[in-house]
Amino acid sequence: MDDLKKILKREWEFVALGVALLLAVAFLVITLSSRSVDGWTFGRGAVAVNRPVKLKESAFAFLRKGVVETTPVGRNPFSSGLSIPEPPKPVVVKKAEPVVAEPPPPVVEEKVEAPVVDEVVEEPKPVVPKGPQKVVGLANYSFMNVNNSGKTVAVFSIQTSQTDIENYALGVGESGGGVKVLAITNDALLLLDASNRRWKIPKGKPCRMMVVKE
Repeated sequence: MDDLKKILKREWEFVALGVALLLAVAFLVITLSSRSVDGWTFGRGAVAVNRPVKLKESAFAFLRKGVVETTPVGRNPFSSGLSIPEPPKPVVVKKAEPVVAEPPPPVVEEKVEAPVVDEVVEEPKPVVPKGPQKVVGLANYSFMNVNNSGKTVAVFSIQTSQTDIENYALGVGESGGGVKVLAITNDALLLLDASNRRWKIPKGKPCRMMVVKE
């Protein structure tokens, strides 16, 4: 008995299908026995009436209750018949491309032309030699005198320009202004100039000669 119960529990679908088929056959037999088929009647007092048998699907609706539909050919017999939704497709997140900043445009330096200035060429200045220079001077004898030490001296001047005049009081043998005193008298003065030339200069009468300008 236990084995039969196990079989019934396991094969209940086939048992239910068999019971439904038996009920359907019994219903057909009863129906055909009370109606005519192809002009023949069944049963007592039946009249042959040619009318088709009209059975609607609703007449067999009770047979479909409790009956499990079999799996159609081509499908998996172990499938539950329920449509399994497809798993959602993974969302692919695109990585944002790094934004590369455009380099700044190169700075173009504008060349500013310097204004052309005419150079002023200065004339070279005459080179003035440093130190004593031999120049032509004008010697003028003034007078003879005796200094504090009792020495006789000649007082004279040498002019090398309009504003450059040097005065001297020299005795015999002394030098000044590039000239040397050789002799002194009341009327004249004897000098040796810078070019080693002798000059006799009367009193009050200037004489040109070579002298030395400091």
